[in-house]
Amino acid sequence: MKVARPVLRGPRRSNALGLPDQEAFSPTIPGPLADGSADPGERVAMMELFKGAIGVFKNPSSHRPVNFDDPTLAAEVVLFADLLLRLLDRIPPRASQQTI
Repeated sequence: MKVARPVLRGPRRSNALGLPDQEAFSPTIPGPLADGSADPGERVAMMELFKGAIGVFKNPSSHRPVNFDDPTLAAEVVLFADLLLRLLDRIPPRASQQTI
């Protein structure tokens, strides 16, 4: 399984696909991580869900030490990340994505 991990490339944050995060999930011109068959509102919701997850769980640990001293919370964060990956796995690849 290939995971799109955020990396720093120039002034804008982009993922392993070389796209800024919002473009990867773009609901208007479906990005490579957007489900083109989903309702436009659901595509926006999926984009916002991933933006929120990155903002809440990934960004803080990129800028300062974060102590997950509550083992239940830490386990739930891992389970949430697993759910997000499974949601990505359910998106059918488009013909233009076959090589990604």
